[in-house]
This record gives sequence, C-alpha cells and structure tokens, in this order.
Amino acid sequence: MPYITMLRLFSLIFMLFSMAAGAVDFTPSAERRVSEPLTIHFGKVDAAQLSSTLGINERESQSIAEVLSSQAPELKNESYQWATVTLDMLVSEGRNYIAFGFARLPWLSIALVNNGEVSFLTQYTLNTPFNIREVEAPQLYLPISKEHLEGASLIVRYQTFANAPADLRLINDNELNSNILTSTVINAALSGIIAAVFVIVLVNFYFNTNATNAYYCLWTLLFLLIVLDMSGFTFQYFWPSQGKFATLFSACLMTFVPVFHLLFIKKFLQLKHRNETLHLLYNGFLTAYLLLIPVAIYSKSVHYNLILSLSIIPLFLYTSYWSLKQSAPGSVTFSLSLLNHVIFVNFIAIGGTMYAGFINVHHISSAIKFGYLIEVMLFTLALAQQNKSAQNNLLSTLQTQVNALSNTVQTEKQFNRQNQQALEKKEHRLFTDLSHELRTPLTVMKVQVESLQYNIVENVQESYGKLMDKIDELNHFINQLMLVTDNEKLATMLNLRDFTICKLVNQVHTQAATLFKNNKEQLEVNYQISGTEKIIIDLDAITNCVLEILGNAIKHGGDKIQVKMSFFSVDSNLIIRIEDSGTPLSYEAHQQLFDPLYKSQSARTNSGKSKGMGLAMCKKVVEAHSGQIESFNSLLGGLNMEIKLPLTKTPAFS
Repeated sequence: MPYITMLRLFSLIFMLFSMAAGAVDFTPSAERRVSEPLTIHFGKVDAAQLSSTLGINERESQSIAEVLSSQAPELKNESYQWATVTLDMLVSEGRNYIAFGFARLPWLSIALVNNGEVSFLTQYTLNTPFNIREVEAPQLYLPISKEHLEGASLIVRYQTFANAPADLRLINDNELNSNILTSTVINAALSGIIAAVFVIVLVNFYFNTNATNAYYCLWTLLFLLIVLDMSGFTFQYFWPSQGKFATLFSACLMTFVPVFHLLFIKKFLQLKHRNETLHLLYNGFLTAYLLLIPVAIYSKSVHYNLILSLSIIPLFLYTSYWSLKQSAPGSVTFSLSLLNHVIFVNFIAIGGTMYAGFINVHHISSAIKFGYLIEVMLFTLALAQQNKSAQNNLLSTLQTQVNALSNTVQTEKQFNRQNQQALEKKEHRLFTDLSHELRTPLTVMKVQVESLQYNIVENVQESYGKLMDKIDELNHFINQLMLVTDNEKLATMLNLRDFTICKLVNQVHTQAATLFKNNKEQLEVNYQISGTEKIIIDLDAITNCVLEILGNAIKHGGDKIQVKMSFFSVDSNLIIRIEDSGTPLSYEAHQQLFDPLYKSQSARTNSGKSKGMGLAMCKKVVEAHSGQIESFNSLLGGLNMEIKLPLTKTPAFS
C-alpha cells in the first residue's frame, strides 16, 4: 500500500510540474536555443591556463594574474571559481548575458583584459544590494555587449556558498526571458504547494499539540523558506538592500533544517523507547549540528555542516531499514521518506555540492527542491497514517468505555430494580408482621371488653388488669418501634459517660450470670483486655443489648445450650463476641436478623411475648455508639453475634 501511495505522489508531482511547464512554454525552439556552458576553472587564476585560454604569452598572463590577485574574495576560507569570455563565445548578435544558476553569490569580480591592461567592470560582495543589478530577476544575470569584447576578453571570478559548482552559461535575450518566467512560475508553484502542506501541518499541530507535530511544523516552515531563498524571492522582495543579512539568513536555514529534521525523526519513531542505540546516535549528531551553528554563522559557510550531512547517510539508511521492519502505523511510508532524503538531498544535492563538477548546479537545486517536496509529502502521509491509527485506537477505546458504561448502567438499573423489589418485599413483610403483632393483643383486648360488657367474667378486677397489661404491652411495642425508626430521639435518650472496659465487663458478667443461675456451666466468659482502656457508652443500654442476645440464645437454644462470651480489643475497638451451640441460620435469615419485627421460624412457632424488636433495638443502640453488630454461624454449632464498639470515637448520633 505505501509503495502505491508513493507512486501516486510521484505522479501527482510530475503532473503539477508538467502543467506548470506547459502553461509557461516560452522556451525558445531548438534553432533559437543558443546557450553555451562556459568552461569553469577551480582555484586561483593560473598564469599557464590563462595564457593557453587567451592566447597570450606567459609574461603577460603572469602580470594579469598578479593584478587579479589584488582583488581578494569575500570568503577567505573558501576557494573560488573562474572562467573566461571572449568575443567568439558570444551566442548572438544582440545582447548576451552570463547566467550563474544562483540567486546570489558571496563574491563576484569581472575584469576586462585588453592588450595586457586589466580593468574591473563589476564587483559584487556580501553587502551588495539587489537593486544595483542590471537585470531585475530572482536569479543572477549579468549583461555583456560585443563592444566590451572588441579585441578584449573578460575574466569572471566568483565564489559560491559551500563552493558549489555554478551553471555558468552565455544566453541571449529570448532565453533570458524564458528562463526568468519559467523559473519564477515553477518556483512559485512549488512554494505554493509547500505552503499548502505547511498550512495542513499547522492545523494538525493546532488540534494535536505534541512534540512530533511541533518539530515537523518547524521543519516544514524552514523548508518553505529554503525554497523561497534558493529561488531568490527572499533577497528580491524581503530584504533587497541587506546582502549580508541575506547570507546570514541562508546559513541559518541550512544549519537549522537538519536539527529539526533529526528531532522529528526521533519523536516520530519514538527511538527513546523503541531503540536506545539509535536514540543515542541521533543525540550525538544533534549535538554536532548544534555545535556547528555558530561556526557556520561566523564563517558564513556551511562547509562543515555538509560534511556532517554526508557522514549521517549510513545512519539514515539503517534507520530506514529499521523503520521498514516495524509494524507501527506509517513506519513503512516514513522509511521511504528517509530513503528519498538520502538519494535527493544527501547524495545528489550535498554530494554534488561537495565534489565540484560531479553534478550540475541546476540539478543540485532541483534535487533539493524536489527531494524535500517528496519528503514533506511522505512525512505528511506517514503522520496522517499515525494519526488515523491513533484516532482508530481512541475510537475503539471510547467504544469500549461506552459499552462498559452501558453495561454498568444496565447492571445498576437491574441492581436498583432488585433493591426496589427487595424493599417492596421488606415493606410488605413489615406491614404483615406489624398487623399480626397488633391484631393479637387487640383480639385479646376485644374478648376482655366483650366479657365485661356481657358480665360473663367471674373476676372483674382481673379482667381490667389483663386489659391494662395488654395496653402497656402495646405502648411498649410502639415506643420500641418509634425508637428503631428515629435515630435522633434514641441518641437523646442515651446516657453517655466515660467508663473503663473493666466496669462494663463486670456489669455484663454479673447480670448474665443471673440468666444461668440454675446451670452456671452453660456460660463461659473469656477476657483478653487490660481493663484500663476508656470507652464512652450508655452502660445500661449496652448491657441490655448483651442480655438480649443471651436471652435469645437461651430462648431458642434449649435447656442444654452452651454459651461462650468473649471480651477483647482489636485496632482501638472493643469486641464483645457471644457464641452459642444452638441452631444455625441460613444466609437469608442472617440478612434479615436485625430488621424490625423479624422472627425466625422457631420464634414464630414459640413466639410467646416476642415481637421481633429486640435485635433491631440492639442494632440501633450499637450504631448510636458508632459501633457495629454482626451475626455469623458459630463453630459451636449455633450463632456468633459480635458487637464492635470504638474506644475513642464519639457516638454516631451525638
């Protein structure tokens, strides 16, 4: 899939530039194309070469070379190139032009040699403004007329940035107009494409702010500026009178581009987490590039940066191979983009610049522009694939979370429905038990009243006494019911005071012993406390809770019931554990044991005066002391009731 995408990108680029070239087809026909490349010499002007080229004697050529050496080049550490122009080299009868293939040169000197005399016609330096050019075009052109060369010759000396070979040619008026228009339209179209990509990258950075997108955004911006700078647009339109600044700007672009390029590669491939060796190697090259920035700015040359860019080729090739093997989204496309960078930028452009004459300067410029354009598009595609994968993962995660939330809502609805049903069932049972508990004494009272009404009782006072007992029983039952449902009222009725645990244990033990006075062996009491800890309780209320539990054990456990009562402290809590050897309860019975009016099946069979309010009252009293009461089945065979009371906390309903 990435290979098909790459072919489509190449096809798109080819179509765009074909359309641009077709729209501005002002190139002269084959008969009218008369440009001729000039022979370029590298290094200082050699007297022997000069003598051979101009056809003069060696003494005269030596004298000319000495005069020329008085005009030193602008960049001291860089060599220069030179060529000669004679009358027979002119390509047309009209005006001729020297085309350099560069938008700007750091140094240019044109000398006229006539009968051994040297005169300097043109002198360009780093400070030369744009507006002194005779041809106002983004690229550098110098006019030459036949009158200058009647019996004379021109010696053209110049320096290029990083000593790149110039595409030195003689052209006529037709080719000049065609070259200016074609290069302007193509460079403008190329800049427009890159600007559009930059806008897309910028929008992506706005919505996905992270280091990867930030580095890519800066790198794309620098590439756009490089295209504008190599096309000559920046010098012509932005700072035409600041030649030195234009040179500094170009040097900064060339030195900062590889820095953000490496930062983007590191972040996109996540080398810090996925390949520690590559991460360290990229950090080393990053450090080297950063150290060379001040060197390039001071020397106005990127020579050492280019050497470093050649040395990084093996690292890029291995990174491309490593990325190709990864299964991460966009890694294959990213691998192709790095391979493209090595071919077009490192090998053709930088290699052609470093080794003069290896590749024509026009091809070097095109390689940089097209190579970077393809790389930008591939990088953008790789980022899009990565972002799409991240979005798919996000959507999948969100879908999972939505499904989980939906399941949670359904579970919660079901749970609430079950709770509602349980509550309704509990209310129904409560009202049923309440009506039963009220109907029984009311029925007895009705019988007593009817007996008195029809004078069928033998002892009237005894009947009135039974009525009063039933009324008191109902009144006590209703009071208990009110206390169970009113926490605030229960809290106000408690007499909370400071006691030692020993005081509580002694009182509980003393009163419990009265319940087992006929058979003291049935009660076993254990103490695992120091007795000095303090506790804030209503002593009588807690004692009654323990007695209620013991009474239930005796009532439902039979004559041979065995009871074990233990007192111990755990985590600043007093634990009162009461176990019996009676009958165990089911899970459902344990869940309802402390509900008001609840009675076990055995209690219903042998109800007596029990109304199922005892344990409910115990639970409320214990909770009013910030405590807990729980029930389990005991190892003794019956129930295990545990009361937990805090030794330091304040009551819950105070």
